[in-house]
Amino acid sequence: MWAIIKDIPLGYKKRESWEELRTSGTALLAKFVAEELPVLGTISTVEKRFEFSVTLLDQPFVGVIDLIAERNRKRTVVDFKTAGAS
Repeated sequence: MWAIIKDIPLGYKKRESWEELRTSGTALLAKFVAEELPVLGTISTVEKRFEFSVTLLDQPFVGVIDLIAERNRKRTVVDFKTAGAS
């Protein structure tokens, strides 16, 4: 799969390369498959935008829910953190 997308033009930071990003992506995917996938049941929502008002704020609070799924048999909002996870 990685070979198919290798030629897509991407911008990298000075110390990044396609190989480093591929290695990081592969590690994150392996971690997800090993740790998260086994406890997920029925998935009902993926990347759902939300917005609500907060008292004393002029602007709404806006975000994206990564996933709503059964997790350990409970309907759960799942928020994946990837920074530094690999």
